[in-house]
Amino acid sequence: MSEPVEFSPPPESLKSHSRPLDPWLIPLLMCFILTTLLSSTLIRNYDLGTDLRTGQWILQHLAFPQKDEFTYTCNQNDYLDGKPLYQVATYAIYSAFGYSGISVLKTAFILVIFMLMWFRIRLTQCPSWLTVLLLFWAVIVTERRFNIRAEIWSWLLMSAILLILEKRNGGLASPLWLLPVLQWLWVNVEGLFILGWFLMATYLLSSRFRRGTFDKRLLKYVAISLAVSLLNPYGFKIFTLPLTYFFQFHNSANSDLVSPLQFLATQNLKVDWNIHIFLYFGFCFLLLMAFLLTFKSRKFHEWVLALTFLGLSILGYRNIPLFLIVGIPLLAESWGQLRPLALLVTPKSLPAGKQTRFVPYLSAALLLLLCLRVGTGAYYISDRRIARLGFGLDIENVPVGAAEFLSRNHLDGRIMNYIGMGDWLIWKGPQPVFIDGRQQIISSDFYNQYLDSFNARGLIQLTALYQPQLIALNYNDAVPWAVQLKLMPEWRLIYVDETFAIYAKRDYAPSIPEFHFPDLVKERNIILSPDQVEHLAEDTQPSACIHWLKGFYRPQIFPNGLQSMGLFALHYGEFATAHTLFAESLRQAGGGYWDVFYNLGVSSLRLSQYRLGKICLEKSLQLNSGNPSTLQMLDSLKGY
Repeated sequence: MSEPVEFSPPPESLKSHSRPLDPWLIPLLMCFILTTLLSSTLIRNYDLGTDLRTGQWILQHLAFPQKDEFTYTCNQNDYLDGKPLYQVATYAIYSAFGYSGISVLKTAFILVIFMLMWFRIRLTQCPSWLTVLLLFWAVIVTERRFNIRAEIWSWLLMSAILLILEKRNGGLASPLWLLPVLQWLWVNVEGLFILGWFLMATYLLSSRFRRGTFDKRLLKYVAISLAVSLLNPYGFKIFTLPLTYFFQFHNSANSDLVSPLQFLATQNLKVDWNIHIFLYFGFCFLLLMAFLLTFKSRKFHEWVLALTFLGLSILGYRNIPLFLIVGIPLLAESWGQLRPLALLVTPKSLPAGKQTRFVPYLSAALLLLLCLRVGTGAYYISDRRIARLGFGLDIENVPVGAAEFLSRNHLDGRIMNYIGMGDWLIWKGPQPVFIDGRQQIISSDFYNQYLDSFNARGLIQLTALYQPQLIALNYNDAVPWAVQLKLMPEWRLIYVDETFAIYAKRDYAPSIPEFHFPDLVKERNIILSPDQVEHLAEDTQPSACIHWLKGFYRPQIFPNGLQSMGLFALHYGEFATAHTLFAESLRQAGGGYWDVFYNLGVSSLRLSQYRLGKICLEKSLQLNSGNPSTLQMLDSLKGY
């Protein structure tokens, strides 16, 4: 009988060492799900219309516009635009997949941008918890800019170039050959392409200061990137575009182009807290403090990038995402030097180890709850924002109906339009427009004429100068125009929807009848008797807390369109129509919103329904205590 073979365990080196799954992967995944939801909103930016029409024009003519083709006021001006490739690509996607295809592509782009940010943070050896926190911070600060615009391409290309340069700077393999490709794309999709040159030059100089000599391989690809920038439809002229943006845009009244502080000063913080602006200020403070505390460890390119993009974000609200794209990995990099200091000053009594293992799961749960509020719409409605989850067009906030009304009725006379509407009317309207958002083709004199029309009697002077037959406006944004038109008897209102209105001269298109406000109620099949309205107001209880809780599991409704039409009807003295629209708003929205009760109360008072008005105003006050106008009206109703 043979001797039994003694079993010996495998050498230690052959044992499998399975690393435990990082629990922070769960909140990281939730962070990307949140990003997906926040970037999947209905299209509501008008300027998509100009991009679609320009892309269509380029493909139809197999040429690039040299003069403005779409207005009757600027058609002699030279046309210079840095996004022909973006416009052609956007139109091609629309032709193949419609507006929903454009929406899906936007979501995909934004996801890639934040994945690139995650890759860049990982290069810094940042701890998992801080990675999740920084990504979440960046998403919340930037999500209000998640629109379908060429700037999204700039974010993507900038992120890719930074990843390549950061890997090169860290001594890792990096595909430098991609730099010229990315720069050529950038010069043909968005006017901020000059930032690509700046990023490459900054890293090139940093390598020179650190090593005493230029990185010759990087220098070669930077030179090629500069050369390929000439491969654009406008040649050397395109290099003047960034300066045009700077000088014209910073003289603009566009809220995207003012500083964050100026932007904040225009906001009603009681309605919308604008938490993203305060988080932006917080990030500025943290980054500057981190750089000061790790002064000796910071490299040349880090200082240049941080201060330059901080300055750009201070100059223009729209530049905040650029600053976050640059700054988030810089703050993560600084943590490596700050961590020993943090451990030194942290009290030893703080919980550690097993006691903090629940933190990743708690973080994931909180992110899940936020995702649920985005999905139900409560996240947006709580700040009275018009953004809504979905793919395709937001037909209530884009002038689809107004453009169709003009085309259907062959109303192709000279039109004067609010600047925002011009972009969509270029795409779907039947005639050249008065003005649109492409400020690089607008002279400052003409733009100042337009701005002056918002002053008292300014619209009278502008119509006398340009002799339009039609006026189209967003009556929520162009309130001074709506006020003046009510006092201009030579104009008649012919179209109203949830956001837009069209006026015609008395002697133009007489077959088109004047608009009657009761049609707003009939077209939407709203049937509410006075008794039903009174019972509705009495039975609907103010319940901000209950509504907030429902925002986690039930789709929320805030009828912006009904409220807007009701206020417009109120402005025209059509109190019965306004009253019905506000009552329907209350029926749809429930008792969670003070302004719904308030508007119904005001319209009730206008109809001399004092008891009903008092009921509504008292309920409004329960949700918004201390509102001075509500208190004043209730004080006058003490006898009812």
